[in-house]
Amino acid sequence: MKKSILYLLVVLYFAPSLHAQEKVTSPNYQYCWQGKLGENIPVFLHFQKHKNLIVGEITYLNTKAKKPIPLIGRKYSKSGLLYLNEFTEGGIITGVWMLTPQGDSLTGHWYAPYSDEQYRVAVVKQDTLMSSLSISTHSQHISGEYEYHYGEKGPQGTWRIKRLDEHHITIKASAVTSAPARNLAYVSTDTVRIDNHQFVYKVGMDSDCKIVMQGTFYKVFLKVNYINDEPCRYYFGHNATLEGIFYKTEDE
Repeated sequence: MKKSILYLLVVLYFAPSLHAQEKVTSPNYQYCWQGKLGENIPVFLHFQKHKNLIVGEITYLNTKAKKPIPLIGRKYSKSGLLYLNEFTEGGIITGVWMLTPQGDSLTGHWYAPYSDEQYRVAVVKQDTLMSSLSISTHSQHISGEYEYHYGEKGPQGTWRIKRLDEHHITIKASAVTSAPARNLAYVSTDTVRIDNHQFVYKVGMDSDCKIVMQGTFYKVFLKVNYINDEPCRYYFGHNATLEGIFYKTEDE
């Protein structure tokens, strides 16, 4: 059951997003929310929206340090569902938030990919205003490793990027599904063109099983989506994908 739930979460998170190039200019303010995870865990979160992309932080108020944790995800335009991942160092996802707007509230569930923990969530919009920060990056700063890890037994993925010049980078990518199967998606080292912090990479173009993927670089993460009308979901190992949000874990 746990494996099935985790697979569903990953499929939802990696589902195709907007195909058009995204502007990363920040809105003037961030949305702030406060409430509880479960019955006894007070939380404060804030985020800003860039079309369907959501970037912010979550703070657990019952911890001594009250250290903000990066929160990155997306909004589904049809359902309004917010799907957000907590990222820690190393690209480890410590919590998954699935929230639905209800007036001035967000309700839903929190799930820990590395354990059986699940909690209901209810947070209320606050009057607090926080200035938005730029999430854009400079082309000189995109080299490095970008990763995500849904626990030791969950899906994992890595993109390795090296900037060659103003308009070219090398890429290498791999991702696996949940244990024990560990089906693999893999792209060996290749050179691609980059424009406006984006690259497009194609596989299987000489066959009926094609994938066109677009990568967009931000300040601390890389977002990859399949952008052709009917991407072949069986080009790689069963259910394996190179889509998703990959947190920057290492600079080159």
